[in-house]
Amino acid sequence: MKHDLLEFERSREDAGIKQASPISVRDPQYLLNRELSWLEFNRRVLGEALDPSVPLLERLKFLSIFSTNLDEFFMIRVSGLKEQIAEGINELSPDGRTAGEQLREIRHILRPMLIEQMFCLNEEILPQLAEKGISIASYKDLEEKHQRNLNEYFQANIFPMLTPQAVDESHPFPYVSNLSVNLGAVVKRDKKFDHGKLSHLFNENRFVRIKLPPRLPRLIPIDESETRFVSLDEIIAANIKALFPNMKPNRASIFRVTRDA
Repeated sequence: MKHDLLEFERSREDAGIKQASPISVRDPQYLLNRELSWLEFNRRVLGEALDPSVPLLERLKFLSIFSTNLDEFFMIRVSGLKEQIAEGINELSPDGRTAGEQLREIRHILRPMLIEQMFCLNEEILPQLAEKGISIASYKDLEEKHQRNLNEYFQANIFPMLTPQAVDESHPFPYVSNLSVNLGAVVKRDKKFDHGKLSHLFNENRFVRIKLPPRLPRLIPIDESETRFVSLDEIIAANIKALFPNMKPNRASIFRVTRDA
Protein backbone atom coordinates (compact mmCIF):
# COMPACT_ATOMS: atom_id res chain seq x y z
CA MET A 1 0.00 0.00 0.00
CA LYS A 2 2.81 2.39 0.91
CA HIS A 3 4.55 1.59 -2.39
CA ASP A 4 1.32 2.38 -4.28
CA LEU A 5 1.03 5.77 -2.57
CA LEU A 6 4.62 6.65 -3.47
CA GLU A 7 4.00 5.69 -7.09
CA PHE A 8 0.82 7.84 -7.09
CA GLU A 9 2.74 10.87 -5.80
CA ARG A 10 5.48 10.36 -8.41
CA SER A 11 2.88 10.17 -11.17
CA ARG A 12 1.34 13.46 -9.96
CA GLU A 13 4.76 15.12 -9.98
CA ASP A 14 5.53 13.76 -13.45
CA ALA A 15 2.22 15.21 -14.69
CA GLY A 16 3.11 18.60 -13.26
CA ILE A 17 0.36 18.53 -10.64
CA LYS A 18 1.41 20.39 -7.53
CA GLN A 19 0.05 19.66 -4.11
CA ALA A 20 -2.70 22.13 -3.16
CA SER A 21 -1.86 24.69 -0.53
CA PRO A 22 -3.73 24.22 2.74
CA ILE A 23 -6.86 26.36 3.15
CA SER A 24 -7.75 27.95 6.47
CA VAL A 25 -11.41 27.47 7.34
CA ARG A 26 -11.23 30.80 9.17
CA ASP A 27 -10.02 32.81 6.18
CA PRO A 28 -12.66 35.58 5.67
CA GLN A 29 -12.48 35.32 1.87
CA TYR A 30 -13.97 31.82 2.04
CA LEU A 31 -16.79 32.72 4.44
CA LEU A 32 -20.22 34.25 3.91
CA ASN A 33 -21.74 36.98 6.05
CA ARG A 34 -24.76 35.70 7.95
CA GLU A 35 -26.73 38.94 7.75
CA LEU A 36 -26.08 39.59 4.06
CA SER A 37 -26.80 35.95 3.18
CA TRP A 38 -30.16 36.28 4.90
CA LEU A 39 -30.96 39.34 2.78
CA GLU A 40 -30.19 37.32 -0.35
CA PHE A 41 -32.63 34.68 0.86
CA ASN A 42 -35.31 37.33 1.26
CA ARG A 43 -34.44 38.63 -2.20
CA ARG A 44 -35.63 35.28 -3.55
CA VAL A 45 -38.94 35.77 -1.73
CA LEU A 46 -39.27 39.18 -3.36
CA GLY A 47 -38.40 37.58 -6.69
CA GLU A 48 -41.53 35.42 -6.42
CA ALA A 49 -43.62 38.57 -5.97
CA LEU A 50 -41.97 40.21 -8.98
CA ASP A 51 -42.59 37.21 -11.22
CA PRO A 52 -45.58 37.99 -13.50
CA SER A 53 -46.17 34.26 -14.07
CA VAL A 54 -47.11 33.82 -10.39
CA PRO A 55 -50.87 34.21 -9.66
CA LEU A 56 -51.77 37.75 -8.59
CA LEU A 57 -52.87 37.04 -5.02
CA GLU A 58 -49.84 34.77 -4.53
CA ARG A 59 -47.62 37.69 -5.55
CA LEU A 60 -49.36 39.83 -2.95
CA LYS A 61 -48.76 37.13 -0.34
CA PHE A 62 -45.06 37.01 -1.19
CA LEU A 63 -44.84 40.79 -0.72
CA SER A 64 -46.36 40.32 2.72
CA ILE A 65 -43.90 37.53 3.58
CA PHE A 66 -41.03 39.73 2.40
CA SER A 67 -42.13 42.50 4.79
CA THR A 68 -42.71 40.12 7.71
CA ASN A 69 -39.25 38.66 7.20
CA LEU A 70 -37.74 42.15 7.26
CA ASP A 71 -39.51 42.94 10.52
CA GLU A 72 -37.85 39.92 12.12
CA PHE A 73 -34.51 40.78 10.50
CA PHE A 74 -34.51 44.28 12.00
CA MET A 75 -35.83 43.13 15.37
CA ILE A 76 -33.06 40.55 15.77
CA ARG A 77 -30.17 40.99 13.34
CA VAL A 78 -30.00 44.77 12.84
CA SER A 79 -30.72 45.50 16.50
CA GLY A 80 -27.88 43.12 17.44
CA LEU A 81 -25.44 45.02 15.22
CA LYS A 82 -26.55 48.34 16.70
CA GLU A 83 -26.04 46.95 20.21
CA GLN A 84 -22.48 45.97 19.29
CA ILE A 85 -21.76 49.54 18.19
CA ALA A 86 -23.43 51.05 21.27
CA GLU A 87 -21.43 48.80 23.60
CA GLY A 88 -18.15 49.40 21.80
CA ILE A 89 -17.71 45.79 20.69
CA ASN A 90 -15.15 45.71 17.87
CA GLU A 91 -15.29 42.01 17.10
CA LEU A 92 -15.32 41.27 13.38
CA SER A 93 -17.82 38.99 11.69
CA PRO A 94 -16.49 35.70 10.24
CA ASP A 95 -16.08 37.40 6.84
CA GLY A 96 -14.05 40.23 8.40
CA ARG A 97 -16.61 43.05 8.62
CA THR A 98 -17.26 45.41 11.52
CA ALA A 99 -20.80 45.96 12.77
CA GLY A 100 -20.83 49.41 11.15
CA GLU A 101 -19.69 48.01 7.80
CA GLN A 102 -22.44 45.41 7.94
CA LEU A 103 -25.09 48.05 8.64
CA ARG A 104 -23.89 50.15 5.71
CA GLU A 105 -23.93 47.13 3.41
CA ILE A 106 -27.42 46.17 4.62
CA ARG A 107 -28.66 49.67 3.77
CA HIS A 108 -26.97 49.51 0.36
CA ILE A 109 -28.56 46.15 -0.48
CA LEU A 110 -31.97 46.74 1.05
CA ARG A 111 -32.88 50.16 -0.34
CA PRO A 112 -33.24 48.99 -3.99
CA MET A 113 -35.20 45.96 -2.80
CA LEU A 114 -37.71 48.17 -0.99
CA ILE A 115 -38.08 50.34 -4.08
CA GLU A 116 -38.81 47.21 -6.12
CA GLN A 117 -41.34 46.06 -3.54
CA MET A 118 -43.29 49.32 -3.58
CA PHE A 119 -43.18 49.54 -7.37
CA CYS A 120 -44.50 45.99 -7.62
CA LEU A 121 -47.35 46.78 -5.23
CA ASN A 122 -48.38 50.21 -6.52
CA GLU A 123 -47.66 49.88 -10.24
CA GLU A 124 -48.39 46.21 -10.91
CA ILE A 125 -50.43 44.32 -8.32
CA LEU A 126 -52.91 47.00 -7.20
CA PRO A 127 -53.70 48.15 -10.77
CA GLN A 128 -54.23 44.54 -11.85
CA LEU A 129 -56.51 43.93 -8.87
CA ALA A 130 -58.46 47.07 -9.81
CA GLU A 131 -58.94 45.65 -13.31
CA LYS A 132 -60.58 42.64 -11.64
CA GLY A 133 -62.87 44.88 -9.57
CA ILE A 134 -60.90 44.86 -6.30
CA SER A 135 -59.57 48.28 -5.31
CA ILE A 136 -58.37 50.42 -2.42
CA ALA A 137 -59.79 53.94 -2.64
CA SER A 138 -58.80 57.14 -0.91
CA TYR A 139 -61.35 58.47 1.58
CA LYS A 140 -61.22 61.98 0.09
CA ASP A 141 -62.12 60.65 -3.37
CA LEU A 142 -65.29 58.87 -2.22
CA GLU A 143 -68.81 60.05 -2.89
CA GLU A 144 -70.44 61.89 -0.02
CA LYS A 145 -72.84 59.03 0.74
CA HIS A 146 -69.95 56.59 1.11
CA GLN A 147 -68.06 59.01 3.35
CA ARG A 148 -71.18 59.36 5.48
CA ASN A 149 -71.52 55.58 5.80
CA LEU A 150 -67.88 55.24 6.82
CA ASN A 151 -68.25 58.05 9.36
CA GLU A 152 -71.16 56.16 10.90
CA TYR A 153 -69.02 53.02 10.94
CA PHE A 154 -66.32 55.04 12.71
CA GLN A 155 -68.69 56.22 15.43
CA ALA A 156 -70.13 52.74 16.02
CA ASN A 157 -67.08 50.49 15.67
CA ILE A 158 -63.82 52.44 15.73
CA PHE A 159 -64.29 55.41 18.06
CA PRO A 160 -65.05 53.28 21.19
CA MET A 161 -61.76 51.42 20.72
CA LEU A 162 -59.49 54.46 20.43
CA THR A 163 -57.39 55.94 23.23
CA PRO A 164 -55.70 59.10 21.96
CA GLN A 165 -52.62 60.21 23.90
CA ALA A 166 -51.38 63.79 24.01
CA VAL A 167 -47.82 64.85 24.79
CA ASP A 168 -47.25 67.80 27.11
CA GLU A 169 -45.33 68.71 30.26
CA SER A 170 -47.40 66.39 32.43
CA HIS A 171 -47.71 63.62 29.83
CA PRO A 172 -44.38 62.39 28.41
CA PHE A 173 -44.14 60.76 25.02
CA PRO A 174 -46.12 57.52 25.27
CA TYR A 175 -44.59 54.09 24.88
CA VAL A 176 -45.15 52.84 21.34
CA SER A 177 -45.42 49.07 21.31
CA ASN A 178 -43.45 46.98 18.85
CA LEU A 179 -44.89 46.84 15.31
CA SER A 180 -48.02 48.75 16.33
CA VAL A 181 -49.51 51.03 13.67
CA ASN A 182 -50.16 54.59 14.83
CA LEU A 183 -51.39 57.96 13.69
CA GLY A 184 -49.50 61.05 14.74
CA ALA A 185 -50.96 64.54 14.51
CA VAL A 186 -50.54 68.04 15.90
CA VAL A 187 -53.55 69.74 17.48
CA LYS A 188 -54.11 73.30 18.62
CA ARG A 189 -56.95 75.14 20.31
CA ASP A 190 -59.65 76.21 17.89
CA LYS A 191 -60.01 79.97 18.33
CA LYS A 192 -63.75 79.64 17.86
CA PHE A 193 -63.98 78.11 21.34
CA ASP A 194 -63.18 79.85 24.60
CA HIS A 195 -61.41 77.72 27.19
CA GLY A 196 -61.64 80.40 29.86
CA LYS A 197 -58.85 80.40 32.43
CA LEU A 198 -57.28 77.37 30.76
CA SER A 199 -56.98 79.04 27.36
CA HIS A 200 -53.23 79.56 27.75
CA LEU A 201 -52.78 75.78 28.06
CA PHE A 202 -54.24 75.19 24.61
CA ASN A 203 -52.43 77.87 22.62
CA GLU A 204 -49.38 75.76 21.82
CA ASN A 205 -49.24 72.94 19.30
CA ARG A 206 -49.44 69.50 20.86
CA PHE A 207 -48.44 66.19 19.40
CA VAL A 208 -51.02 63.43 19.78
CA ARG A 209 -50.70 59.73 19.11
CA ILE A 210 -53.54 57.39 18.22
CA LYS A 211 -52.88 53.66 18.12
CA LEU A 212 -54.85 51.78 15.48
CA PRO A 213 -56.85 49.00 17.18
CA PRO A 214 -55.16 45.70 16.24
CA ARG A 215 -58.50 43.88 16.43
CA LEU A 216 -59.93 45.88 13.55
CA PRO A 217 -59.10 45.08 9.91
CA ARG A 218 -56.70 47.45 8.18
CA LEU A 219 -59.02 47.67 5.19
CA ILE A 220 -62.69 48.57 5.64
CA PRO A 221 -65.18 47.78 2.83
CA ILE A 222 -66.88 50.83 1.35
CA ASP A 223 -70.16 49.07 0.65
CA GLU A 224 -71.83 45.68 0.78
CA SER A 225 -70.06 44.46 -2.34
CA GLU A 226 -66.82 44.22 -0.30
CA THR A 227 -64.69 44.74 -3.39
CA ARG A 228 -63.76 48.38 -2.70
CA PHE A 229 -61.93 49.31 0.47
CA VAL A 230 -60.58 52.27 2.42
CA SER A 231 -57.70 51.97 4.87
CA LEU A 232 -58.56 52.14 8.56
CA ASP A 233 -56.04 54.92 9.19
CA GLU A 234 -57.69 57.17 6.56
CA ILE A 235 -61.09 56.76 8.22
CA ILE A 236 -59.64 57.68 11.62
CA ALA A 237 -57.74 60.64 10.16
CA ALA A 238 -60.93 61.91 8.50
CA ASN A 239 -62.73 61.78 11.86
CA ILE A 240 -59.87 62.89 14.07
CA LYS A 241 -61.74 66.04 15.14
CA ALA A 242 -64.23 63.80 16.97
CA LEU A 243 -61.36 62.70 19.23
CA PHE A 244 -60.32 66.26 20.09
CA PRO A 245 -63.41 68.47 20.44
CA ASN A 246 -62.76 72.20 20.41
CA MET A 247 -59.31 71.52 18.98
CA LYS A 248 -58.01 72.11 15.48
CA PRO A 249 -55.99 69.13 14.20
CA ASN A 250 -53.41 69.25 11.45
CA ARG A 251 -53.05 66.46 8.90
CA ALA A 252 -52.37 63.09 10.53
CA SER A 253 -49.51 60.84 9.45
CA ILE A 254 -49.15 57.11 9.92
CA PHE A 255 -46.06 55.65 11.60
CA ARG A 256 -44.78 52.41 13.08
CA VAL A 257 -41.86 51.47 15.34
CA THR A 258 -39.83 48.26 15.07
CA ARG A 259 -38.23 47.43 18.41
CA ASP A 260 -35.40 45.17 19.52
CA ALA A 261 -36.81 41.70 20.12
